[in-house]
Amino acid sequence: MEKSGLWTKQKTADYLFADMVDNPKKRLIKLNNWIARKIIPRKVMDKMGKEIVFFEDSVKEWLEERKRKVA
Repeated sequence: MEKSGLWTKQKTADYLFADMVDNPKKRLIKLNNWIARKIIPRKVMDKMGKEIVFFEDSVKEWLEERKRKVA
């Protein structure tokens, strides 16, 4: 499966938590907590050097799947 784009941690945090958290630094902290608690699956992210990147399509698919499970 081809990934359309790579997102940084900050862009992913902004996408996931924009409606919940106003402060961008707190969004990043929340994303780090979700990664540490293994809420976000490993299949949506990868490491490039020391930086963690996220696959845009995979993040969107995972979020839709998560919303369906909650609803």
